[in-house]
Amino acid sequence: MIDNTAKLALDENGFISTKPHGHGDIHNLLFDSKVALKWLSHGKKWMVFLQDTNALALKAIPSVLGVSSSHGLEMNSVCVQRKPGEAMGAIVKLNRDDGAGSLTINVEYNQLHSLLVAKWNPNGDTCREGEHYSTFPGNTNTLVFKLEEYVQNL
Repeated sequence: MIDNTAKLALDENGFISTKPHGHGDIHNLLFDSKVALKWLSHGKKWMVFLQDTNALALKAIPSVLGVSSSHGLEMNSVCVQRKPGEAMGAIVKLNRDDGAGSLTINVEYNQLHSLLVAKWNPNGDTCREGEHYSTFPGNTNTLVFKLEEYVQNL
């Protein structure tokens, strides 16, 4: 994004400009080094990515592993309640205007208000009726992958 009105930054060829590797460096390293494949060959079943700035997310890992396993999920993400306007990315389901699909994705807190005003609610990020928390949960940047499928996708 180039500003808080959610305008996309485009490169000289008209493609969306991203960070140098689109946050995918770790996945490239796990592929190139064959570490994920090695873990799988050693019988490991799950892999957890976490952000080192969110130490409390560690407490949720046993629960999210249990939920992921019992529901047969290949990928899962840990979210928490957040207050409207809180400086935390939010998990949002974006639906295409033409109805041809949707995407559940993190929207950074500094872009969320503009997106919601433009597409959902003129008041932006608001509380659920009768509650104190936003409709959109906060992203803890904790991801769980079923290792076999992760390796196949690498």
